[in-house]
Amino acid sequence: MSPSKNQAMRVLSLLTVAVVGASGRLSHPDPFIDAMLEAEHHRSRRNIDIDDESIVCYDHDVGCFTQKEMTFAGCFPEDPGQGNINTTFNLYSRGSRNDTPVVMLHEIENTYNDIPALRETHKTLFVLSHGLGGSGRTYWVVDMKNALLKVKDANVIAIDWRRGSALPLYSQAAANTMSVGRAAAKFLLELKRIYGYSNKNIHYIGFSMGAQVGGFAGRHYYKLSGQKFGRMTILDAAAPAFEKYGAHVTKEDSEFTIGVHTSAGESIVTGKVGMVSPVGHVDFYPNGGISQPGCSWWHVKCHHERAHHFFNEAVLNSEDPQACRYIGQTCEEEWQKVRTGVCTPKTYEGEMSLTPSGSGKLFIKTNDQAPFCIPVPEEEKALLSSSLPADFQWI
Repeated sequence: MSPSKNQAMRVLSLLTVAVVGASGRLSHPDPFIDAMLEAEHHRSRRNIDIDDESIVCYDHDVGCFTQKEMTFAGCFPEDPGQGNINTTFNLYSRGSRNDTPVVMLHEIENTYNDIPALRETHKTLFVLSHGLGGSGRTYWVVDMKNALLKVKDANVIAIDWRRGSALPLYSQAAANTMSVGRAAAKFLLELKRIYGYSNKNIHYIGFSMGAQVGGFAGRHYYKLSGQKFGRMTILDAAAPAFEKYGAHVTKEDSEFTIGVHTSAGESIVTGKVGMVSPVGHVDFYPNGGISQPGCSWWHVKCHHERAHHFFNEAVLNSEDPQACRYIGQTCEEEWQKVRTGVCTPKTYEGEMSLTPSGSGKLFIKTNDQAPFCIPVPEEEKALLSSSLPADFQWI
């Protein structure tokens, strides 16, 4: 069967799974996908008056939200504090006992004003955020935290806003990214005030809707302090409700932002739920950024989730100078030519890592299963670009 016919058959198979329910909308057996379909259906049937003067305000410098700025979600965010979303900031370090975090609340200072690990302000402070239906103990957050602490003597904070991201309420969760992001910004500024933590030592890593939390956090941090996070890593930022309304993370939200795109598109039912537009100073599009090899047609979240799998592997590989590196290449004709190996000109411009390099849109080929990284062929190493660090060495 030809590739085009095979692809058509897969789409038809998906459409037999996604059926039209009594509400007149497509429904899907995967709750993650179904929540997005419900949100899109709801938006298409509701005409929001952007001139409405409704406003809601919360304490602890979270501030106010107007109906106009919440047009992208179609509803107001909930209070990120206790009794509502109950956002917590869970601190891990190499000294954590039994993998038990220090649990901190942004609105209660005595939960974070005397923590020995935070006095070591020379260390990088990694901030992780889950997305829709997740928590601070979601498997990828735990895996990323473990990888980071293995390769760096750092502090890692996992934001837990599970009450605000619960399925099936996609629109409400989308709105909550703004209030949780502002709470995160205020919390990080409190750490700066108490311990002297530099903004340059903050590295935010967010996946899916958690990536959008980072955008709002970075913006609010800058609004309150005039400073930006040192670095942000955006892992397949959620597109529905965000991208087409312009209410999304951008490269302006940190001093250096890296984007990783693995499910870019607008076909929710087939799992294309990530942003197409570049979000960083450098954006990596593994395997073209739309679909990923090795993902079965029925596991629609697989393409989306590959973003954190790739970056986790890149983090672990950074510990071993002999390990494979995720090196991106330019291509004027973009992915369709990269895939066939006839891209011209072909230049390796940057690396996807904890200390990324490069600029613009870069493309990476991967394997269809772990280990995903594919070493650059020996005969192509001469294509090394000056965009890579001067001390970069091929393995």
